Amino acid sequence: MTFLATAETAPARRSGLGTWLKKRAAPLIVFALLFAFWESAVYLTGIKEYLLPPPSTVAREFARRWGRVSAHVGSTTLEIVLGYLVSILVSIPLALAIANSRFVERTAYPVIVFLQIIPKIAIAPLFVIWFGIGITPRVLIVFLLCFFPIVIASIAGFRSVRPEIVELARSTGAGQWLTFRKISVPAALPSIFTGLKVAAALAATAAVVSEFVAADRGLGYLLLEFQGDLNTPMVFGIIVLLLWMLLRSLSPMKKARLLVEPSGRGLDRREEAAEVLAAVDAGLVDLSDADTDPRRAVIACWLRLEQAAAAAGTPRQVGDSPTDLVARLLHAHQISADVLAALASVYREARYATHTVDDRMRTQARSALQRIRTELTAEVAA
Repeated sequence: MTFLATAETAPARRSGLGTWLKKRAAPLIVFALLFAFWESAVYLTGIKEYLLPPPSTVAREFARRWGRVSAHVGSTTLEIVLGYLVSILVSIPLALAIANSRFVERTAYPVIVFLQIIPKIAIAPLFVIWFGIGITPRVLIVFLLCFFPIVIASIAGFRSVRPEIVELARSTGAGQWLTFRKISVPAALPSIFTGLKVAAALAATAAVVSEFVAADRGLGYLLLEFQGDLNTPMVFGIIVLLLWMLLRSLSPMKKARLLVEPSGRGLDRREEAAEVLAAVDAGLVDLSDADTDPRRAVIACWLRLEQAAAAAGTPRQVGDSPTDLVARLLHAHQISADVLAALASVYREARYATHTVDDRMRTQARSALQRIRTELTAEVAA
């Protein structure tokens, strides 16, 4: 059984490797040409190795000294991971509090901006005086550099939740915790992951620079040592190692972000029309119930149309709102302009009107939806 499983997975592995190479063929070729030019240029021009070593010398010297380098990788990695995790644990809850409380925003936000203005490396000697040359001051430097991008991106994410969606959820009986878990968090995750990616890049920089200030081990400490010895090949080697560590840290974050970011499924026209038709039918059912608030029913129907536009992968332009996406989706299916205008007018009234709505809104919305349904039914049946 083990032999058969291995035999079955071998072609799949070869296919996966072939797909990986095919996707990355262009950048791999560019890098190969760049390294070939670098190698030949050093030999042809006679540049000294302590000024610009060829890639072959960098690889040979790095392999020879890898045992010593590997003993310092763990220290730098620990500083990056601890500072990064502490910044996440502090930044995201603080961003949530700022996004939902004017008092916290007025008191905490100026302090955050002030801390961002202070040059982090300039206060590193203070941390050394207070905490010694151990790992604590280096973790604090990583934390300070990672803190600001995460908290700012998280605030933007939590504030990106559309108020009408929250109002609709609460009107259906959803409590504060359920609304937060099902609406606020999913809406904020793309922005949070953006801040995490920026912070991950800064974490490696902060760890290495903090080791420049005061450390007895770590990749930054080795960089200073090799610089003093004019061992330029090893300086290049450690820089490449740090770049590889950074890329490896960003890879799982990119995969995680793909899980939370909606993407269009590329539906064909009939499937798109069926999605819109289902949203229209659900709206007609809500509007047919005389006990249902017409304002709530119209907003719910429009939100379903927005979801249909997202599922259909409707092209988004700069400055587009979800309302623009719905209009573009319906226009693509040849819905009459006057019908679009009527439905949009009813939605705007339901969303923004301050006066009490009556059954006139219910009648107007049903009329517009019935006309959309008539025009779409022919397309789905074709």
